[in-house]
Amino acid sequence: MSWVADAADLRARRVPSILVTLVARRGHAPREAGA
Repeated sequence: MSWVADAADLRARRVPSILVTLVARRGHAPREAGA
C-alpha cells in the first residue's frame, strides 16, 4: 500500500491521525534509518 492509500483507509475508518509534510530542511539530514 502507498501512504495515500493508508491515509484514505484511516479516514474511511474515522481513525484520528495526522499527516506531516516536510517543506524545507537545513543542514545535514540522515540518509538511512538509524543514522
